[in-house]
Amino acid sequence: MEIATEAAFLDGGSNTVVAQVVRKGAGRELENDATKLSTEDVKPVLDSWATDMRHSFVKFNNEVR
Repeated sequence: MEIATEAAFLDGGSNTVVAQVVRKGAGRELENDATKLSTEDVKPVLDSWATDMRHSFVKFNNEVR
């Protein structure tokens, strides 16, 4: 099972894009087509993206100051 996301950081004053990212990841394989997707199936991917996003934001914020 694959998921993808896009994110952009905007300058609050000018509303211009200062950074953007596209991420793709693979969650846990479902048993069959009838199996319902749950958050646990993609949680490791989402947690990884959240960690990367936070680290990128902190790094960018420190560079701007």
